[in-house]
Amino acid sequence: MVGVIFVLFANILISLFIRVKSSILAKYYIVSIMILILGLRYNVGMDYPTYEEIYNNPAAIQGAFIEPIWHLFNNLLRSIGLNSRAFFFITSFIITFFYYKGIEKMSDNFYLSLILYILCSIYFESANLVRQFTAMSIIFASFHLFLEKKYLKFILAYIIACCCHLSAIIFFPILIICNFKYSIKLLYFILIFTFLFGNKIMNFIINNIIPFVVSNLNKYDYEVDDFDSGVNSGLLKFVYLVLGIIIIYLYSRKKDYHIFTNLVIVGLCIYNVFYIFMPARRLYLYCFPFFIILYPKLITNFTFSSRIIVTIIIFLLFGLFLVKSNIDVPYNWDLKFI
Repeated sequence: MVGVIFVLFANILISLFIRVKSSILAKYYIVSIMILILGLRYNVGMDYPTYEEIYNNPAAIQGAFIEPIWHLFNNLLRSIGLNSRAFFFITSFIITFFYYKGIEKMSDNFYLSLILYILCSIYFESANLVRQFTAMSIIFASFHLFLEKKYLKFILAYIIACCCHLSAIIFFPILIICNFKYSIKLLYFILIFTFLFGNKIMNFIINNIIPFVVSNLNKYDYEVDDFDSGVNSGLLKFVYLVLGIIIIYLYSRKKDYHIFTNLVIVGLCIYNVFYIFMPARRLYLYCFPFFIILYPKLITNFTFSSRIIVTIIIFLLFGLFLVKSNIDVPYNWDLKFI
């Protein structure tokens, strides 16, 4: 996997070179490379065998727990003679292209956001949580409609996202909460409080607010050590805390982009509360990816040299986590679609 990461960044450099001649061509070049890398993977991602089994055996028990739209999607692909490779390639195309469109629409610096998209593990994590990332990518790509007050179009896109993964339902109440401006002190308090007392909050939520989860805990018998070192050591949680504090500080100076700021902070708070319980922890991914849009906007407060220094530090930090979590992950390819 580490080799794939280096190849990916080599192609980003090629894209930057092409940009001198044609910005549009450069963007399509790099997004095409990203789609091919993700779409042609074989047996990469914890849930890959499950999705392959559901595709090959429609009557599999796992298929009873996925949204109806995916059965229709699989039936269509099978009807034209395609195997499970088509499922992974097309979903990879949808996810990567929609994140690309969201970045293109909302980011002040396309390549900076694109690099963060990769380094923050959003790109590679989509190889695992395929259905959720399909829903997330639709929300991300259509979010500019909400900002432009084109609410009907955004709601239609949001409904489609919910059809792709039921967890997308959680985004709407989060968005309502994040649409308001809050005091800087409150943002600091919530972030630090969830960092210090996240486990207690999680236990309270599971045992009192959603007690039905307790009966299903044996389905998700995850331990902290099941995750990469950034999670099982708590180091990534600490890095997220520092990142959140910096984001709030920069926001306090600029007093703009409150929706993006609130979304990222809410995402970090969800991570703080559920970081050892993956079925709920992964919900933070609906919010945290907006960091790749927020960061280029907030650093306009810095001098040019300060931007370079801070950006390099962030690249190195998340790059190390990305390499560490993928260093032993094999990356195989499969080109057979029939």
